[in-house]
Amino acid sequence: MLNIINTLLDMLDAACVRVPTKYRAELHQIADHLTFSKELGSLFNDQKLERAEIIEALQWGLGAVLTKSMFFPKPDIKPAAKNGESGSE
Repeated sequence: MLNIINTLLDMLDAACVRVPTKYRAELHQIADHLTFSKELGSLFNDQKLERAEIIEALQWGLGAVLTKSMFFPKPDIKPAAKNGESGSE
């Protein structure tokens, strides 16, 4: 989980995405907690942080990265062959 959050934060920075302060703080808070403790549940018991807030921050971050990403190049679309033409040269 820690690696996922750190990678997401790096990808947001690399994509020059302006992350809302609330989401950035929540992602950093969970990353800081997981750096020193492997117990994720204790984060929600000790601090005033809701699971739904973390999920929302993760979803926003993933959506922002996906919006800025291009997974496949645009296809090179060739005009369709006309009646009887094979389209090859």
